[in-house]
Amino acid sequence: MRTKRLALLLILPLAVACATTTQLEPGAGSDPPLPDRAAGPLFDASEAVIARHGGKAGYRMLARNDDAFHWRQVLADQAVRSIDVQTFIWHADASADLHLAHLLAAADRGVRVRVLVDEFRLDSNDSDLIALNRHPHFEVRLFNPWKRRGGAVSGVVELLVDFKRMNQRMHNKLMVADDQMAIVGGRNIGDDYFGLGERLNFVDLDLLAAGPIASEVTEAFEVYWNSPWAYRVVAKPGAEPPDDLLDTLRAELEESLEARSAHLASLRIATEEQQALLASLPETTSGGVGRVVWDSPMKQTTDEAEPVYIIDELSDLAETTEQELVVSVAYYIPQKDGVEDVRALTERGVRVLVHTNSLGANDEIVTNSGYKKYRRPLLEAGVELYELRHDAAARTDYETPPAASDFLVLHTKAFVIDRDTVFVGSLNLDPRAVYINSEMGFVVEDPVLAERMLDWFETLRAPENTWRVFLDDDDDVTWESSAGTVHRQPAKGFGERMGDFFYGLILPESQL
Repeated sequence: MRTKRLALLLILPLAVACATTTQLEPGAGSDPPLPDRAAGPLFDASEAVIARHGGKAGYRMLARNDDAFHWRQVLADQAVRSIDVQTFIWHADASADLHLAHLLAAADRGVRVRVLVDEFRLDSNDSDLIALNRHPHFEVRLFNPWKRRGGAVSGVVELLVDFKRMNQRMHNKLMVADDQMAIVGGRNIGDDYFGLGERLNFVDLDLLAAGPIASEVTEAFEVYWNSPWAYRVVAKPGAEPPDDLLDTLRAELEESLEARSAHLASLRIATEEQQALLASLPETTSGGVGRVVWDSPMKQTTDEAEPVYIIDELSDLAETTEQELVVSVAYYIPQKDGVEDVRALTERGVRVLVHTNSLGANDEIVTNSGYKKYRRPLLEAGVELYELRHDAAARTDYETPPAASDFLVLHTKAFVIDRDTVFVGSLNLDPRAVYINSEMGFVVEDPVLAERMLDWFETLRAPENTWRVFLDDDDDVTWESSAGTVHRQPAKGFGERMGDFFYGLILPESQL
């Protein structure tokens, strides 16, 4: 999920915590100590992967929601030196608490743990952040936080006087451990991303990478971690919280996990299972040549003479397509230039296939309001267009027992070029992702990985999961699936249709 567009324009100030006893300080220079370099289980597994793939890094798709959490637990539990986590969203729910518990346990072992999170969707309060930062091996920083921490009124003032800065959010997602293994992709930290959602669950994709590229992920993390936009929350002088603040947080966390132990049972894996997963990596990964791409941390407000926009590199890459470009993206608003770009590809014989959300499957109705007007131009440009069904038969594949959700949402941000090169990351194809928020991802040349991704995409595009969108003989936009054929966009009900209509009238496309 990303910044809620309507909230960003209308109710963003209400997200400010009423924390009058705290303030911000620059984070630079406050890193927890880094232990001496040690080999450890992740190093051993990474070396085995590199040997198997002739010196190349190994890549593994994390398409199942429970698998994505299991590997995060492996990295947290098996690290011996360092763990870095960067995310846009950190919910206050069961899986997020479990993830935090494993990170705290790593810090207790002496592993340096650093967490960088965008404050806009952070379900926490300042006292919890201060408590975590009291751990000698744990530090949390907020990216581009509210500097006026006095409540909603001061937030309104800050939004009005500094809208351009507050409008940009850090959408990056990564986890890297011991500079040996990294996870990069579309998942935030919360139940909906790991199959425990009660209302919805996401279809998402991360890549697990083992090998030298993990140190490049660390480099990307540190660009943001050490930027002037990353801050620590501290108490104001004379308003220091109790000495036992961290102990209180630990007790609350333990109580929360105990109360939801049955709910979390399928996400927990024992040490023996973790070791088995690591041992399987040489056979379950494919070897590729990869690189990490990322935006300048504040690409709208940066002081850099030439800020980096990863869309420039990805657009250049897409233009090299000779036969086939397959895109799976949650939020797709190509704008006129994007339509002309794909038309240029199809006119020279390239197959362009796009899979995105239908109105019914979209958790961001406002995004559909921007996308829907491009359906016909895309079809006329020769794009093969597919939209996920909210009632997809594959819904149970993305649920982690005992959870059962109401509907499924596509959250993937990935594409495959000529069955050879892939991108997996945080970047949606819409104006906000391209021009406003910061993003990142992996670009990997790996035919085996590409084929595995294409097979997965094809399963999701089956008629029981997805609507095929096309122009019928009467030139009408038409949706077809195993549920039948319809001539207006599929939705869960009248309320969605009304919201889609309303948002399309009031919100500027540039902010979507």
